[in-house]
Amino acid sequence: MAGLLGETDLVKLISFSDDLVAVLKKQTSIDSLSQCLDESTALRTFSEAEFDEVHTQLQDYEKKIEECKQKTAKAKLEECDDAEIGLLQKELEAELNEERALREDLRVINNQISSLERQRVSIDEQIQLRKKLDREELRAQ
Repeated sequence: MAGLLGETDLVKLISFSDDLVAVLKKQTSIDSLSQCLDESTALRTFSEAEFDEVHTQLQDYEKKIEECKQKTAKAKLEECDDAEIGLLQKELEAELNEERALREDLRVINNQISSLERQRVSIDEQIQLRKKLDREELRAQ
């Protein structure tokens, strides 16, 4: 029985080989295979070109994403800098207000000094006048 199965397999194989040879002998089959090969080559070329284009676009998008990340980081730093600048401006305003107050105090003190100086000069003049009057009174006696 094993021989019978082997013979049927061999018969099937020979029949298949004969059919294959018959198909390959036909020019239309060769033309069809050639056309399929050409189309598969064209499809492969197109696919490779499409892959390259998509790959390039992907790289461009990755670069743009990286640039956006850098811009975001920079903006966050500038935001911190803006907050720091705001704080420094408030400190500057406080210092300027304090300086204005000190200048006003200085102006008041200078006015008081000027007033006291005028009073001193007036008192000195009165003292000199009093001494002069006292001397004249002593001479007159």
